[in-house]
Amino acid sequence: MKQWICALLALTLLFACPALAQEALPDLSAAGDGIVAAEVVTAPSDAADAVEPEVDAPESTEAAEPDAADATVEAESQEAVEAVTVAFEDGFSLELPGDWLHYEVSDEMAQSGVLYCLSDAAGECWLYIQSWITDCGDIEALHTLIDETSQPQTSGVYDFNGTQFVIYDLTDADVSCCAALLNDRVLNFVFTPQSDADFMVSAAQIIGTFTVL
Repeated sequence: MKQWICALLALTLLFACPALAQEALPDLSAAGDGIVAAEVVTAPSDAADAVEPEVDAPESTEAAEPDAADATVEAESQEAVEAVTVAFEDGFSLELPGDWLHYEVSDEMAQSGVLYCLSDAAGECWLYIQSWITDCGDIEALHTLIDETSQPQTSGVYDFNGTQFVIYDLTDADVSCCAALLNDRVLNFVFTPQSDADFMVSAAQIIGTFTVL
């Protein structure tokens, strides 16, 4: 956790500008109220104490004489978690697995611009959503700022569902980030651990559902 917080603080310094310095951080103690979805649970600060929400398992169809292949397909269907669309009061939505958990933002995370903190049901894969005021006029200016300031291992501009993102990896901090411009702010989606290849596939699927409301 400390490594991730350090990475978030570093990202705060990356995007800090005079306009940001003049603005006081909002009260984020109730940041969870910004999520409009009954399926997302507000969990305790300790991931180990997080409660997994109830998800209705699909009804199974019993065959008279199921073979091994049918049994495998049925087991996989029962394990599948339905995605839910989560609308954020900041003007966007994402599709997230229905068993993900939402955590109250700590003071330490708030200092690094974190508005939302979420994880998978196991508390092993995390998504932090940060926001800052920016004077970058377009996505190319943001891309240049990120490259010059953070010197990521990889970076590029990609279009997801009609919104352009700067996708960049900070492998030393084990995070992969997706930054977009929304009005006069940067929205930065921080996925960790970046070293988990399967989670990076899921992260790409999640950011691909980003929709401006």
